[in-house]
Amino acid sequence: MSYRNHSYSAMLFLLLAFWGCTGVEMLEGSQEKIMTEQGQMVKSSSIVKGEMRIRISPEIADKIIINTDGAGVLLGSNIPSVNAAIEEMGITKFERTFPYAGKYETRTRAEGLHLWYDICFDESVALTKARTDLSSIEGVQWVEYRPKIVRITGEITEYEETGESISQDVSLPFDDALLVKQWHYRNDGSTATSVSGADINLFPAWSKYTTGKEDVIVSVVDGGVDYTHEDLADNMWHNPDQSGELVYGYNFVSNGYRVTPDNHGTHVAGTISAVNNNGKGVCGVAGGNAAEGIGGVRIMSCQIFEGKNYGNGASAIKWGADHGAVISQNSWGYEDGIYTPESDKKAIDYFTKYAGYDENGVQVGPMAGGLVVFSAGNENTDIGYPAEYDGVLAVSSIAADYKRAYYSNYGSWVDIAAPGGDVKKGPQILSTLPNNKYGWMQGTSMACPHVSGVAALVVSRLGGRGFTSSTLRKCLSGTTKDITLYNPGYYLGTGLVDAFAAIGGQSKTPPDRITEISATALSNRIYFTLRIPADKDDGSPFGINVYYSENPITKLSEAGCKSFEVADMEAGDILNGFIDALEFNTLYYVAADAYDMSANKSEISKTLQATTGGNNAPVIKAVNGLSTSVKAYESSAMELVIYDPDGHGCSVAMEGDMDAAALIEVDDTTFRVAVTGKDAPAGTYHLRLAAADEYGMTTTVGLSYIILENHAPVVLKNPDNILFGDTGERKSLKVSDYFYDEDDEPLSYSVIADKNTCHVTVNDGNLYFVAVSFGNTEVLITATDVLGKTCTASLKVVVRDSGQEIDLYPNPVIDVLNLRMGSTTTAHVSIYSVSGASLFDKYLDISPFEPAKVDLRALAGGAYTVKVKYDGKEIKRNIVKL
Repeated sequence: MSYRNHSYSAMLFLLLAFWGCTGVEMLEGSQEKIMTEQGQMVKSSSIVKGEMRIRISPEIADKIIINTDGAGVLLGSNIPSVNAAIEEMGITKFERTFPYAGKYETRTRAEGLHLWYDICFDESVALTKARTDLSSIEGVQWVEYRPKIVRITGEITEYEETGESISQDVSLPFDDALLVKQWHYRNDGSTATSVSGADINLFPAWSKYTTGKEDVIVSVVDGGVDYTHEDLADNMWHNPDQSGELVYGYNFVSNGYRVTPDNHGTHVAGTISAVNNNGKGVCGVAGGNAAEGIGGVRIMSCQIFEGKNYGNGASAIKWGADHGAVISQNSWGYEDGIYTPESDKKAIDYFTKYAGYDENGVQVGPMAGGLVVFSAGNENTDIGYPAEYDGVLAVSSIAADYKRAYYSNYGSWVDIAAPGGDVKKGPQILSTLPNNKYGWMQGTSMACPHVSGVAALVVSRLGGRGFTSSTLRKCLSGTTKDITLYNPGYYLGTGLVDAFAAIGGQSKTPPDRITEISATALSNRIYFTLRIPADKDDGSPFGINVYYSENPITKLSEAGCKSFEVADMEAGDILNGFIDALEFNTLYYVAADAYDMSANKSEISKTLQATTGGNNAPVIKAVNGLSTSVKAYESSAMELVIYDPDGHGCSVAMEGDMDAAALIEVDDTTFRVAVTGKDAPAGTYHLRLAAADEYGMTTTVGLSYIILENHAPVVLKNPDNILFGDTGERKSLKVSDYFYDEDDEPLSYSVIADKNTCHVTVNDGNLYFVAVSFGNTEVLITATDVLGKTCTASLKVVVRDSGQEIDLYPNPVIDVLNLRMGSTTTAHVSIYSVSGASLFDKYLDISPFEPAKVDLRALAGGAYTVKVKYDGKEIKRNIVKL
């Protein structure tokens, strides 16, 4: 981490003194600003009102006595200037920032932590005036504002079975039901928004090295951890000095040993050490292996958030060191990321220096010194406090595609990246929630415990006498995956934390020699088989180097080399592989060695000999023939198997009459020549298909396809006319009774009709007619084949009221009167005027589809009577002539 140096010159101190004495607070725009003790301008809204922290001189510290009553109410002190300030400012609390530490008091005082005091006073007192008043107290050397602290996270989404799911392409190492959804441990790239490998590479670390050890304690400085959770209870730290429900940590909000469950703190703790292989919920990075009786690292809950209230983060960090923690997990920061007060830096330095040691300076923990891990912040900016402080390991956040999460802070001060989720484009982080629940969250808060968990794994595996926190930092930051290309313009640390490399990269013992190896040649490839050797400290190698040369191998640097990563293989497994692109018909010498993550190499194996052969042409095999024929509406395919007998890569190409043909690659060796009849006229067509290996050997075959002549559809007969006796009636016809296609081609149909009279549709080979209103319409039905050839049939549809014997329309009439009946008949029709004069008298043929017509244009406008006689009946109707 780079450090932003703050130069405290004499001029700066004069400026600070001036500011404090005048009590002036600056305005910048509409946002009130205030200058801190370190000379930085910050929003006054980000500073806690009525609270400050001071450092006093050792002399005053040795003699100051603060008096309180039995209820803890401040009464005064033995220092007059303190009493004056109490009176002037309305001070209600004047107590040590870092309480008396018992057997650790000596080292507490050695680091000057006993000199820091927290002051609470009347909130109506201006901050700058308060600093002036506190500076006047005898022996006060430093006065600092208290920035507001906040959790660094997003919203919580409780897990549901229908929620986000990440599939895995390998068998899972543990039986925890939700491990399959923890992409952040192993990401196979199976979701649309993820990239394979964008994870902490945890599975091989579990299988080869460790799942965590109980003697490694991680203090979670956060909201309280639900110590009763089914997936956390067995991995909670127990305070040997307490009993019952008071053993799990300390509550720095209420200043007592009772920890209260919190969503954020419980989620963070689950990522570090949820119990593994217990058949429940999620896995923790260092959660052990319950099925084999292996406990995970222990979680110490140092609670600094409770509801909307928060406590002393600096004191919580120190408390962890004094109670056995060697890793301090901190997913919190300052509101608006303003600055890091000196007292907080002192607490961080104390943890780094003293964690793992007893009161006599003897290493009793698994690490000499401690590691303080902080989330970088979620403000999408290049600052972030206290993560910027050089004494901590700052963690940025990536999404499931290696790219910076949209919210993550960045900059030269960041040390390392980890998965934190990104709800805008992919999955979040799944972990524990209070009351035996599980849920998704995102943030650098979620990235940070991944690093703390990996740090705990490293200490579990490599920790012991002399293992230092500085070594741990190198293990983490020096073995990351490079993600620079994914994040141009954003520095997120040395790279993405890698659990497997962080442990394996520290090996000093090489793998054993490869003793079982054989080799054969085919064409210009040499195929080998070897047995994976053991590795005394890693279990098995990280990779295998296979060397080859046309001369006896005396210097490895002069031989060709091909490496094979075998991190997921065990000692005794068989590795099969090959070396390609060699010379043809040539004698080669072959040998191999094994290497670990630290590049320690085994002794070289025995040397083998293998002679390569010549080059053979690719093979083309027809599965269903080299020719096909199709009708215009059909598609067909010729299937071919194409491969190179020497294992070389093949390129396949086709040329010729391509209008209706396409080459489709089904898989590495299966190809399909698809022919679509409608894409070319009838005729015979020819193709040539060629397969060439990478050395120029080519095999070709000829293919052909015939497209048969297309025939237009024809009308077998026109459908009978349809008569409806009322609206709403339905009738249907089968289209195949009226249309035929010689090619057995499926036809499409379209209909033209007056939809206001009759609604006509075609579906599933049938014509459906629905009477809509009284009237008549001609219906045209057109059948169309694939090439657009058509034929059309027609019929008439009449919708009339069957309760009426005859229809006279239109009425009133302008020129021609229509007469229609429900059946065909001959009737005597006569028309009379009002006076009884006969104006028309004839026999007419009347039918439903061919109504009789009477031309009335010669008649004057007025009322008339129409008489219709047929079959012994007489019908009279009145009409109006316009």
